[in-house]
Formats: sequence, C-alpha cells, structure tokens
Amino acid sequence: MDINMIDLSNNNDDVIGYIDKNKVKGSILENNIKDILIDKLSDIYMKILSNVVIYDLSTDEMTEIDLLLLTTSGIYTIECKNWSGTIYGTVDDNTWTQFFNKDERTNKYYNPIKQNVHHIDFLMKYLNIEKNRFRSYIVFPDKTNIKYLEAVNSNNNYIKILKINNLIDEILNDLRNDEILLSHEEIEKIYIKIKNFDIEEIKKYIETIKE
Repeated sequence: MDINMIDLSNNNDDVIGYIDKNKVKGSILENNIKDILIDKLSDIYMKILSNVVIYDLSTDEMTEIDLLLLTTSGIYTIECKNWSGTIYGTVDDNTWTQFFNKDERTNKYYNPIKQNVHHIDFLMKYLNIEKNRFRSYIVFPDKTNIKYLEAVNSNNNYIKILKINNLIDEILNDLRNDEILLSHEEIEKIYIKIKNFDIEEIKKYIETIKE
C-alpha cells in the first residue's frame, strides 16, 4: 500500500493538544512501561509522550492518553491498566468486569478498547492523520488474568490487549513485519506538535473564543 506523507500544516483550529505537566510523573504502571520502552527499544527510531491531553474546542470535550509511542510502524496509543484479579470483557461490551477470586467483590470499568478508540478519534482530528497509522495497545500487569484475551486479539490488526512481558515482542514484530507508516521526519513533527504546545497559550485562546 502506498502511504502518502502526512501534512501536519493542515491545522484544525478547533482541536488542541498538550502535555499535562501536573501529571507528568504518571502512575507506577505507566512509568514502568515507559522505562521498558525506552530501555528495550533504544536501538530504533522512536519518540515517547506521556500524559497527552487532546481538547476539542468545538465540542468542549477532552481526552487523556497515558502513553504515545511514535515509530515507523505507526502511532501507538498505549492505555495502561493497573487492574488486578480476573478481567472479563469482549470487544463489544460497554463495560469490563474486574473479579477478585478471594471474595465476590467486583468492579465495573469502561471498555478500554472503546476508550482507546476515543483517544484515536481525537488524535486523528488533531493531527489530521488517517486511522490506518494508529495502533491501539491496552497493557495490563503480568499477574492480571484476562479472560477472552485471545478472542479479543483475534482479527484485530491494530487493537491488542497485552501483558507487560509481551509488549516489546509485539512492537518489534510490528516493526519487522509491517510497512513503514511514518518517516523519521513525520515522527519528529508529530512529537514537536504535541510536546511544544503551551497550556498558557491554550488558556488565552479559550478566553478569546469566549469573548
């Protein structure tokens, strides 16, 4: 497939993105995953962004992304779920259930697959990039028992539910087997577009709109 160069100069003024500096430390799981990516992927060209916020001014909606990994095999939206116990859920379920084996207590959570689709929709609008350049990765601790894992991952080329110990192998497999979806120059442009956005400028822009 012939991949056209992306054009980040075609800005959508209704959508803005930035790094949430108030959450720069992230969660323990998020930091652990980020450290693993930096260490194990040090030989490839990549950029990592954490705590990315995309805000759509036209709808007054926002979304927060745990980690963004930019590589030649695509833009990885990585949702870090530090859920223990046993997790039940399918692709189409609105909620997933967390079950603890020692008692009958359960928790309900919004389907992380749909959550990441929401993230990608915002990123597509902000970056003006088509969906085929994105990958949706939901990562759990190794000890978490995820029911229907194989069923969730089957027939999904860009959606994957993973344990931490499988994360690097899956990314490396993508890099080996897939076409080049982003050039080094495009990776750098996306990284700068998000990282260098000034939250104070955003506030000024919003106030201007309200006047």
